Amino acid sequence: MVMALEGTSTRMMRMARSEIYHRREIPIEETVAKIEAVTNDDIVRYAAATLAEDKITTTAIGPEA
Repeated sequence: MVMALEGTSTRMMRMARSEIYHRREIPIEETVAKIEAVTNDDIVRYAAATLAEDKITTTAIGPEA
């Protein structure tokens, strides 16, 4: 992610999105710190809530069998 910001246009797009969505420039260090703060337990908790059986739906489109 950090290496992707080496280009001028990429940096400017990131700054513009930051201003539009957050009304401030968010330093790359802040973003990296938030990513690094995510723990395995956070991911497991999120996956359990998102992939709970009562929330999963299957849809199929195709010819009648």
